[in-house]
Formats: sequence, C-alpha cells, structure tokens
Amino acid sequence: MAIVRKPVEKDLMHVTKYAVDYTWTKLNKDDTQSAKRLKNKKDWAADHLFNENPNCRLLVAEENGNVVGYGFGEASQDNEDTIGKIEEVFVDEFYRREGIGSELVQSLLKWLRDRQVDRIEIGHSSEDTMTQGFINSIGFSPDGIFSPDGKIDKKNR
Repeated sequence: MAIVRKPVEKDLMHVTKYAVDYTWTKLNKDDTQSAKRLKNKKDWAADHLFNENPNCRLLVAEENGNVVGYGFGEASQDNEDTIGKIEEVFVDEFYRREGIGSELVQSLLKWLRDRQVDRIEIGHSSEDTMTQGFINSIGFSPDGIFSPDGKIDKKNR
C-alpha cells in the first residue's frame, strides 16, 4: 500500500518527471507547440509543489521511500456552485494496476469533500480504453461527473 502525502522539496524531481510524462501522453505529437507545452509543464510542477493556494492540492504517492506518482485537484467557484476537479493523476508505469491511482483519487476526493464542493469532475476524459476503465471504476460517469455523496450528479449532465 502506498503512502499518499503532500509533497516536500525533495520530491520536485519526481513530480516534474511525472508531470512531463503525463503531458507527453496527452500531446498530439504533430503539434508544433509540443516542446513549449512540455517546458511549461516543468514550470507547472515547481509552481504547484510549493503552492500554498488553499483551493489547489498536489499529492504524491510513495512506495518503499520512492515517489511513484502524483495527483492534482482544485476547487473553484462556478456561479453559486463550488466545483471540485481532479485534474491529473499519474502513476509510474511500473507501479500501475496496484491501486496507487485509486489511492491518489480517494485522497483527492476526501480533500474535495472536506471543502464541501457541490460537484466533482474529472479533468480530462480519455479515448484510451484503459484510462476510461479506470475513470469509470473510481465512480465517474463517462462524461466525467461525480458527486460528493458518491452518487452520479444527474442535474449537471
């Protein structure tokens, strides 16, 4: 079982690597802006590792003393509703299918519930069937909606 925790300074290299790997999987390889997006993601990792914004949460998963993945969520206001969003979850390929991604998501869901959000969404849908299977297995509908009480939020579909 992995330990899910807030990152510390020594985690920067791992979070940066995994954030770039995550971005690489989402890029259109023919896009001329790919190199710029990857560089921006390096900056994003450093910015979010040390960010004290109470509406954002970066977590890392640690296995046997090594960082093996990360998750990022945020809460924002949309009209009268507070929307929680799980933006990114990435686990090192070697550690996948061991429940680590689920542990990261559960920790982010708890953080969002503690913030009393009205609705929770997954940040990115995927055409990849393995990723979509994971998203569905953790309680999100195909359109990426999840409610804080664990029931699909039909009013916002």
